[in-house]
Amino acid sequence: MKTVQHIKWFNTIILLIVFAGSFIVNAQEEKQSLSIGLTYHKNVGVESFLKISTSFKDENGWQNASKVPFEVVKITQEEEISLGTGMTDLSGRAKFVIPTDKVGLENSIELRITDHPVYEDTAEPLDFKEVDLKAKLNVSTDGKQITATLLDMEGNPIVDEGLKVQVKRLIKGLPIGDGVYYTDETGMVVVDIEEDYHSFDGNLIFEVVLEEHDEFGTVRSQMHADFGIAGTDLSTYDKRTLWSPAGKTPLFFLIFPNIVLLGILGIFVYLIRNLIKISKS
Repeated sequence: MKTVQHIKWFNTIILLIVFAGSFIVNAQEEKQSLSIGLTYHKNVGVESFLKISTSFKDENGWQNASKVPFEVVKITQEEEISLGTGMTDLSGRAKFVIPTDKVGLENSIELRITDHPVYEDTAEPLDFKEVDLKAKLNVSTDGKQITATLLDMEGNPIVDEGLKVQVKRLIKGLPIGDGVYYTDETGMVVVDIEEDYHSFDGNLIFEVVLEEHDEFGTVRSQMHADFGIAGTDLSTYDKRTLWSPAGKTPLFFLIFPNIVLLGILGIFVYLIRNLIKISKS
């Protein structure tokens, strides 16, 4: 009898182990796969960073994957170097700034998402090279001109590459002239500024952009100028108008209604006084 009971207990334990194992496997199978967008961006003289986006697909289509932690790793022939960690925002996007001393001539980066309770373990690689984009704004009596030179890190010109030349605006840059100019045999473009541009205070930011290049990513060089046409402030916020805040109510609407109100109150006082006199007589 004892042997039979031991066999029953042993079989029960085996079944529990099998059930737990199948449960874990099913739980892992239910994890969703992630789609990762990873691009390299460089603002010359300011910072280098990665733009990250995460999304997943369900029965309603593609959805943003929010609050997903990740790690960025630089891979070399000798070792893997962790550059840091981050987390996507509610829209599934993140910006990861790469330390300046960690950007080399050729770079192999990998974004990793591991041990997430909802999403599968994912790794997204990105390879990019450094490039030298120099831009200069020339102002003289003959006119205004932007010159830009695109070189590799060995000083060799990058020929016949399109560079966008534009004025920075809040949402999208305003193209100057044709908008896109192609480098010559010296890696240079020269763009004349023939129009006047408006800004709030007369200050302008000009940009030369190498956009979404397969090897170099997006590289942006900015120049500041103060020859823009300052806009005229037509706001009436600080003036006494009909649409101003309560503290700026027009004096007419403060004085005239009060005079009318006092007049009405005076009539009531006069009538009540006469009623009192009549009641006493």
